[in-house]
Amino acid sequence: MDFQQTELPDRQMFREAFAAGWARYLSRFAHTDLASKQYMRGPVAMARLIFEYGGEEREVAAAACLAGPAIFCGAPDGLLCEELLSFSREIGVVGETHSRDLYGKISALSVDARLMLQASAIMLLEQIVGSEGEPPEECMKAYTGALELYSAARGVHDFFNLDTRFEIAAMKVTTVLEDNHIWSRPQKMTARVHA
Repeated sequence: MDFQQTELPDRQMFREAFAAGWARYLSRFAHTDLASKQYMRGPVAMARLIFEYGGEEREVAAAACLAGPAIFCGAPDGLLCEELLSFSREIGVVGETHSRDLYGKISALSVDARLMLQASAIMLLEQIVGSEGEPPEECMKAYTGALELYSAARGVHDFFNLDTRFEIAAMKVTTVLEDNHIWSRPQKMTARVHA
């Protein structure tokens, strides 16, 4: 995989973040194809979402997404610029925060950090839709967590106009959780006809 596949602007911060994040994905997955697929569905999709809705002013948040596990881990890649490392420390404050404490912690974060958390909630919902064979209880837990995270990160105003994107992702998840998945209907109809 190369940087051009991200379809993000050719900037030094993006290139460095991509190099660090992609290297970590390669080390996590045995097959390059699987690593590429997961990297495109996760960090790259999130970086594109942030760049699309946040614009060029949110370059740090988008680059942090590309860096992914190279920055959001116990030992961030030391080759990343100080802006990204500082951003990672800011996001780290949220960590494993209980939902009742989420609003207090998130309200003190920068606009970049809040946008990233909103995008994280959207991507989490989209991953629930794409997951096969996950227990419904786990999906419901992730769904609830995404709702709480988005709500806390959004605040009072939909500053980045992400509400519609979030609502569409949430509706997709509810169809999956209700076993009314639109992609499974043809198989169910065929099974009924042949029964």
